[in-house]
Amino acid sequence: MHIKDFLHRLGHLATNYIQSSENNIRKDVLNASLTAWRVNKFKAEPDVSEKIENLRQALSNNHKVINRLDFGIGIGGKPSLLNLFHQGFPSTVSISKLNRGSSKPEKWAALLFWIAKYKQPSRILELGTCFGISTAYMEYGAGKDAEIDTVDGAEEVLEIAIQNFQYLFPFRKINTYSGSFLEILHKDQIQANKYDITYIDGHHHGMALFKYFNIITELMNAKGILIVDDIHANESMTKSWSEIVKSEQVEYHIDLYQLGIIQLK
Repeated sequence: MHIKDFLHRLGHLATNYIQSSENNIRKDVLNASLTAWRVNKFKAEPDVSEKIENLRQALSNNHKVINRLDFGIGIGGKPSLLNLFHQGFPSTVSISKLNRGSSKPEKWAALLFWIAKYKQPSRILELGTCFGISTAYMEYGAGKDAEIDTVDGAEEVLEIAIQNFQYLFPFRKINTYSGSFLEILHKDQIQANKYDITYIDGHHHGMALFKYFNIITELMNAKGILIVDDIHANESMTKSWSEIVKSEQVEYHIDLYQLGIIQLK
């Protein structure tokens, strides 16, 4: 099956689920987002796509090697409990390789744009900035009055993201934090806020996801939307996702395989 046909079916099923559920006033946000995503052939608005995808291409053509501290599942995708939350894995990687492997592909980043556009959040939390591609899609969708707090463990990577933000959004409010997700989530600057959208794109290990979920739900407004990347990346992620969606804090959820979307009560 062609990927676009596959995504079309997923979006159609998710939309039908929302339409047939109760509390449609709240669920219209995701209904409208999924519909717009599908109607626009899994792209954002043309001017937004052009700006961000030109930036993505420039990153893909940049072969400079940079240092990074990986707080995720580690080298070769093998999780280490010792380094799970705090220590991280030092490594080197080219900008082009990291961009291809870690920046969200256009079709999925476009869904983030449409969710932000129809939710119109006051504040967004992102765990996993990378070079800021997903951040940019959400910022364009949310509008100039929204504020984003975005976190990445790799300082050199975050410095490039900051340059990208200054280029795309010279007068908008994007706050960057360097460190492990767990460390930053406990900072006073984060704890003092309430978020309408949270996007988790990093540290793809089930134990970590479950821990972040328990912290983040305390930081979100009622009817907030939580988006989790790579919910089926490995067995531990699948298991944690299946447990999380059973939480009493979850009003409903959508499993698009690549992404999981939760609306909180």
